[in-house]
Amino acid sequence: MRTPHDMATNTSVSDSEHTRRATTLRRVASGVRAQALGELGLNAQERKVLTDAAALLERMAQACKSAAAIRKKRAADTARREKAIQAAMRANFCALTSIADQIALIGAAQAYALESGAIRFNSPQALLAAFNDAIDGLAHSLARADDARNAQAIVTEAWTKFEKIKPSIQAKHRALIDALTLKESPALLAKKSAGAATR
Repeated sequence: MRTPHDMATNTSVSDSEHTRRATTLRRVASGVRAQALGELGLNAQERKVLTDAAALLERMAQACKSAAAIRKKRAADTARREKAIQAAMRANFCALTSIADQIALIGAAQAYALESGAIRFNSPQALLAAFNDAIDGLAHSLARADDARNAQAIVTEAWTKFEKIKPSIQAKHRALIDALTLKESPALLAKKSAGAATR
């Protein structure tokens, strides 16, 4: 039988699913144990088989319960770690404001998002939404890395790697960056004009 730690590593089974399995196995174990002690006319060997089966089901139920607790603790630890990673990202990744830098981050964190190019990024809001998704995706990924270092060290290393690959991503997506810059220019000019008029 797999250990609770092994069971907890299966990401397709949630902690609530482990709990449901534990409950089901306990119920089945109870039923089998009741049959072993019941008036079925079983001989000693047959009773032992059922008693052993009930004991195995109870061990399986306990393993599922333990796996659920491990998964729940890991999820809480990961959520705390992700929050710390996001806080550490505020000074660098989250502070990227230029279109070129935001496209570079999207390309580094979620390259598939750039496949549709100008079709998807038809407004500043679409770019911002994709950028925020990339930030969330990167924080999620960094928080799940098996790394004992603190959040700031992990983010600093990720930033260094990003800085190295940024020019090549920007060169690859230069046409999209230029198109988005042209789209944004009239809006920026209008905003600046409105701001100047209110002074």
